[in-house]
Amino acid sequence: MFPGNYTVRLIAATINGCMDTTTFVDTVKVFNLPSATINGNGIVCLVPSTRLQYTSNITSVDAIAKYKWSIDADSVANTPDLNYNYRTPGNHLITFFIQTVNGCIFSITKNILIDSIVTDFSISQVRFCTFGSPNFNNLTTSYGAINFYNWSFGDGNTSALQNPSNNYLLPNNYTVQLIAETINGCRDTTVFTDTIHIYNLPHAAIIGDSIHCTPGIYQYLSSINSVDNIVKYQWFVDNVQRSSNASLNYNFIAGNHIVSLKVTTVNGEIRAGDFLTTSNTPGVAMKATKAGAVIGTAMSGYSGEGIGT
Repeated sequence: MFPGNYTVRLIAATINGCMDTTTFVDTVKVFNLPSATINGNGIVCLVPSTRLQYTSNITSVDAIAKYKWSIDADSVANTPDLNYNYRTPGNHLITFFIQTVNGCIFSITKNILIDSIVTDFSISQVRFCTFGSPNFNNLTTSYGAINFYNWSFGDGNTSALQNPSNNYLLPNNYTVQLIAETINGCRDTTVFTDTIHIYNLPHAAIIGDSIHCTPGIYQYLSSINSVDNIVKYQWFVDNVQRSSNASLNYNFIAGNHIVSLKVTTVNGEIRAGDFLTTSNTPGVAMKATKAGAVIGTAMSGYSGEGIGT
């Protein structure tokens, strides 16, 4: 039966020829059925600003009196279009329901996949003298399987490994970037700016005579070649520290002796009382060597692996 208004008539007659008629004019009403489509992406990549956004394309002779959007059977909106903050990764079913003023209903569904990826990483060590080889620990989380990783280490080197390392050969500050993408095309990027610090190694020479004819007090001077300021001098005589000044004045007894000098730049070991700032390794602070945020002071010294002298 096609849409329209229909008149119904009943005629009845007895066996004796008596007859009667009843007519219901335009009593049966067949209304037009509405239809609709859902427009929007089948794959949604979650980022902080992501909202489920879908529009409807409705075809209807009669006015629409009711709209309803559902996600996995949970009603979430009653508007012609959907704009909803839904943040659960996985496969979901969107249903759009409409009803006309005449009570005719129509519904349509759409399967969607919500994927998510958040890149992050930590670095085993960020400060070196002359050169260094830090390890990078990938902390990326995702719903979909990973399609690729793309590391850029700031020195022209790259890697597609999940947890790479890199050899830094020249003094400089280096920015590290990680890009990752899932098999569904969702992508995220994390950048640590000027995080890897490769410092210049100082060079020191000792000025003074190597032979003395009598025991006594003799002076040795330091000749330093360093890009960075020297903050610590350590003079040793026969492997025992005897001075922390720029020069050594020591009372030598007769015999053979070894005089050695160790110097530390401002970028070297951490000493008690040094100001500390944040690093990109969770839970680890580093020495503050330039203006910026200070989070505290060192309670004790530290001269860990890779700290030059």
